[in-house]
Amino acid sequence: MEALTMSLHKDNKMCPKWQVESAVVSGDPDDRTALLWALEQRANDGDLCVLGVGPPTDFGRRLAEAIVVDLYSQRDLLTSPIESENLAPQLKVRQRWSSFRGRSGRPGDLVIAWEEVARTPMVNAPLGWDAADRLMRMVFNIGSPAVLVGIKHQLLHLRTGRSAAPGVFTRDAAGAFAAEIWHDTNEHASRVGLVLSYWAIYDHRQRRQQEGYPDAVGQIVEDILSQLPHPKPDRGQVIAKVKEWSRRAWPWVQLVRIAGSPNILCFLPQGVRHFPGEDEWRMTDYRRLKKAQFDIIEWVFRKHRAALLRSVPVDFFEVFLYRRLPEARFAIEGWSDEEILSEPLDSAKFDHAFEHVATS
Repeated sequence: MEALTMSLHKDNKMCPKWQVESAVVSGDPDDRTALLWALEQRANDGDLCVLGVGPPTDFGRRLAEAIVVDLYSQRDLLTSPIESENLAPQLKVRQRWSSFRGRSGRPGDLVIAWEEVARTPMVNAPLGWDAADRLMRMVFNIGSPAVLVGIKHQLLHLRTGRSAAPGVFTRDAAGAFAAEIWHDTNEHASRVGLVLSYWAIYDHRQRRQQEGYPDAVGQIVEDILSQLPHPKPDRGQVIAKVKEWSRRAWPWVQLVRIAGSPNILCFLPQGVRHFPGEDEWRMTDYRRLKKAQFDIIEWVFRKHRAALLRSVPVDFFEVFLYRRLPEARFAIEGWSDEEILSEPLDSAKFDHAFEHVATS
């Protein structure tokens, strides 16, 4: 110790005071689980004040599972091929959520969240491991780096296809109606714009209903016909489309409600995936969800992805719905695909993705 102090003094370096902390860990003296738990707490910068309460009751089980997952990840030679195949699916899932990398890029543990979702009671039984994993992946694929790359390319597509477009659509029921017709029939349109038009028609209908109109469908049809220029479409055709689009809007309305913004529909995956080895996700996958599944999506989203849209302009969805593309470019339009894909999910860099930047 004296030699170390003299060496540090010679190199003009400070020698910090030794900081020794201790705490009594409750438990059976012969039970080494408490010691292992204490070591884990200290390795993860755990609070010594908390150590005195002793390990949680499920620590031994979680430790054993972590060891098994680690052995599997290293292809442990003691595990027979048959046993490995039987354990592989669930162990892979557990490994995915135990080493999940989010905003900081550092591994985080979402196993407890996965287990909680898996225990969610459904009609005849709990949801189960596989279904829970699928719904969680659906949440974490929203707004992934791969999705952001797709948004960047869609913005470029909209800018280059401006000459083939009819201009911007009005922010009213007629604009949403005209937008749906255009998005459904034009090669320069996008799937996002079509889905947003379904939601917009439904939203206009709901507003009329909340305003006290006894026939909300009839009123929105009147709005559309009075706002559209000549030649006007057939009334019966408009009624049929409003009813059909309102029905199709249901899953998208659920997502907007969960996220609190129609912007969420712009950030759904379209033929991409975030986790290695999984199938590509498409908007159709979200369209097929049932109410009970949306309830789980809501719980996971609000607990783990609630900040996803906080830095996105509130009217960003109008770019795809009404073709209201600003002259100023978004920052993400100047980023390379590789630059975006190299970032972790919910990276702090993405907080600036939709800021306007000056163009030379």
